Amino acid sequence: MKKKLFLILFLIICNLSKANQNYINSKYILKDTTVIHQIIFSRSGNPGWDVQEELEKNLYTIIIQENGMVLLNVMGKNSSPFDHIIVSYNGKISKRKFKKLSSKLKEINFTKINNEYLTNWEDVGGDTYEITYNQNNQKKILDENFEIDGLREFKEMLIKLKKEIKWVPNT
Repeated sequence: MKKKLFLILFLIICNLSKANQNYINSKYILKDTTVIHQIIFSRSGNPGWDVQEELEKNLYTIIIQENGMVLLNVMGKNSSPFDHIIVSYNGKISKRKFKKLSSKLKEINFTKINNEYLTNWEDVGGDTYEITYNQNNQKKILDENFEIDGLREFKEMLIKLKKEIKWVPNT
């Protein structure tokens, strides 16, 4: 009986010691608990103002889901209130590519980025980023001046991804 009691007491002391060590280590290790579920990227405004490549001048919205499903809506070209979706496409990406996009957003600390980066010009258009994370939190960023380093790199990743996806017309 004394051996069993000694063994139980020894196991309890070992577990308490390990728990204490884990607590001490956890104070020095910061863990990112942000989980991104959806990324929406839109190009809007007057493409005539843009000095981007032709492919980028299209007004579109791309919606990328955590499960890899992607929806591309190409919008009308005028900047009137009657703009509408001209065509819609479905596509798919790997979970690895979604994770790469999510990692980039976390790297640039997207939750700390301002909600708006505006210019003094009217009708220049802009890029809009909507990120849904941690189930129901949402961050929306409007970038009219296209000069935010992390966002510029992230946009280039999205445009490259848009070119790589095999698009199927949405019926």
